[in-house]
Amino acid sequence: MLESIEPSYNATNALFASFTYDRIAARDWARDNYDADPEFPSDDVQGTDCANFVSKAIHNGGIPQDKKGKWYQAATWGGWPGDHWFRTGYNGKTGVVIYMKDKGYFYKESKESTVNAGSIMYWNKKSHVALVTYGDGSTIKYTQHGASQTKDTVYRTENASFYKPSSSILK
Repeated sequence: MLESIEPSYNATNALFASFTYDRIAARDWARDNYDADPEFPSDDVQGTDCANFVSKAIHNGGIPQDKKGKWYQAATWGGWPGDHWFRTGYNGKTGVVIYMKDKGYFYKESKESTVNAGSIMYWNKKSHVALVTYGDGSTIKYTQHGASQTKDTVYRTENASFYKPSSSILK
């Protein structure tokens, strides 16, 4: 059952979500499912399964699907999901990064030393996202679906931005 979750705000306009995000549960889901067959392989749709994979991971971390907001998975394997669910945000209009930022659930983090598991890694020069599965202040690792599925790949030279979960939704 899909439910639309609208955040509420207090008198100082701080976000209060009716759910919590467990970034470690999202990380564990990504690690456990990195080698699953891509639901949207690149020969079926333009792009790869990367945003679908990240959306599933953060949903398994506790962020509820939102039918009205177009962030929901397909009803059947390979069916049509919401626009924000299986797009990265590279087009500037729809995608998991845009949805999470607009809802206030994630924010862009400029200090790589603070990035940790459960964050989203977003490639700046191509349409691709991954889930950060490790961050200790000096090393960042990510797990992805893309041209290949990889687990705990060490971030080195990718031109990427990072989006961390807002403290208002963290478990």
